[in-house]
Amino acid sequence: PLVNRGLIAHGNRVEKKIALTFDLCQTEKGKAGFDSEIVRILVETKTPATFFMGGLWIRDHMAEMLVLAGNPLFELGNHSWSHPDFSRITPEKMTEEIQQTQSIMGKFLGYQPNLFRFPYGRYSENALDVIAENGLYAVQWDVASGDPDPAVDADKMTTWVLRRIKPGSIVVMHANGRGWHTAEALTVIIPSLQEKGYIFVTISKLLSGQ
Repeated sequence: PLVNRGLIAHGNRVEKKIALTFDLCQTEKGKAGFDSEIVRILVETKTPATFFMGGLWIRDHMAEMLVLAGNPLFELGNHSWSHPDFSRITPEKMTEEIQQTQSIMGKFLGYQPNLFRFPYGRYSENALDVIAENGLYAVQWDVASGDPDPAVDADKMTTWVLRRIKPGSIVVMHANGRGWHTAEALTVIIPSLQEKGYIFVTISKLLSGQ
């Protein structure tokens, strides 16, 4: 069904609820990994999170996808198939990238997600049309952790995130082995925000006000 066209970068700015999101992306150039330490920390602290999965990553990490899908703390979203730049490809290619990942998730999970994240966060007006036409919500972020940069250590990441968090914030991180110091930073970020009265929720709950 057609959903509201546009980008979602944050939730309600009044309630102190925030969403941690983790991208699980992979390109044709090489296999990505899976940072199980991130998941262990989230589970131990009972912290909800949303994972945006690329189709190629799913293909090579089926067991990991099923583990995430089986945990009620977590929500899954579509992150395209091969992580192309949606500001440069044709609408036809966009649709193929979206539907191929929807298909593999539907086959192995029994349902298809209604959340989508643009690779690299890049998009065009055509891309916004295609996402809406496919019944998906385009989820961006308002706090970038900087975790793909090896020079951003855990202390820098923690300081950066804590300074920028607001009620309704969506934080983007990576759990595909390319969030270099993410797990370490989470051990400080999660309790620090809880002490400030923030509640962690999935994207769907952030948007629905639950």
